[in-house]
Amino acid sequence: MASKYLPDEKLSRIQGTPYYIAPDVLKNSYDSKADIWSLGVLVYILLTGNPPFRAPVLKEIFKKIMIGKVDFSEDV
Repeated sequence: MASKYLPDEKLSRIQGTPYYIAPDVLKNSYDSKADIWSLGVLVYILLTGNPPFRAPVLKEIFKKIMIGKVDFSEDV
């Protein structure tokens, strides 16, 4: 989901796949750094086989993303 981006511009439209959305996107004010967050999630999934924030309901996934605490235990 691409959109035209200017370096000094803040974006506000929430778009993307829930597991990869950065907290700033959920706050409706983000820039290109949100892509770095999504890349980090992708690397996490490649290394562990699971997304860092999981829940049965989308609202709970977003809540965990906003908290930003990742559980690195093997039992997850």
